[in-house]
Amino acid sequence: MLNIDPDPFLEPHFAVARRDDVASKRSNIVVPSEPLVKTIFDRIAAFQGLLFVAPVMMIIAILILMRRDGPVFFSHVRVGRGGRPFRCHKFRTMMPDGAELFRHILSIDPI
Repeated sequence: MLNIDPDPFLEPHFAVARRDDVASKRSNIVVPSEPLVKTIFDRIAAFQGLLFVAPVMMIIAILILMRRDGPVFFSHVRVGRGGRPFRCHKFRTMMPDGAELFRHILSIDPI
């Protein structure tokens, strides 16, 4: 068994394949139940994260509502995986008529 690793700083063009590396490749076989287990784990973790962050989100929503000058959320379309559009929702941090105001400013002063 050859377990000598080259020093990458001295010989960057030289590499030795180790038997341990070859053996570890066999363990990367995908078991059919793994995607289901990962999906279940991801959903449980996301739900727990939401429970932790929900009080902070409620405080932010209340603070935005106290200003009484528009909706709490701003939503628009973005491009996602594979070029597919999706609707993105986020807390509104700009003025309710910010897009129109921006167009007006650009018409007056394009710089």
